[in-house]
Amino acid sequence: MQPRASVSLVVTDFGSDPSTVTQLIGLEPTGLATSGWTGMEGITAEWAKPKRSTSWRYDLQGPQSESLDGHVDALLQVLEARATGVQTAAGRFRAVFSVSVESEVYRDDDTVLAFGSTEIPSALLARIAALGLGLRCHFSTSEQPDA
Repeated sequence: MQPRASVSLVVTDFGSDPSTVTQLIGLEPTGLATSGWTGMEGITAEWAKPKRSTSWRYDLQGPQSESLDGHVDALLQVLEARATGVQTAAGRFRAVFSVSVESEVYRDDDTVLAFGSTEIPSALLARIAALGLGLRCHFSTSEQPDA
């Protein structure tokens, strides 16, 4: 059984105007988010302060493949059709191909194990790299251990 997974293009470090990314790539974002903290009293080193950033995100729309490879391939087809814009955005900003996989949870009396793994074939990784994108993998679980 394949773990539940999703794939996205995520662009950050573009300043305060997400329309810049939209115009370069030619896709409307499916989401925008702001993360980080401000007012970190007591922290004096600039490198230690989390930076506030805005992310531009494009998630694949419509029905998705059963397999992670199918998800990756479908989003790559969308991005490859806009390769010049994606490559330009990747060169100007921080852009990554993001893969999120929900971990499986196993319970045995006093033990709760949550883990996940996945493999992306080298042919798909080469296509991601050809667009100038990095790869970010997230593993999570929707189930919380009992307290």
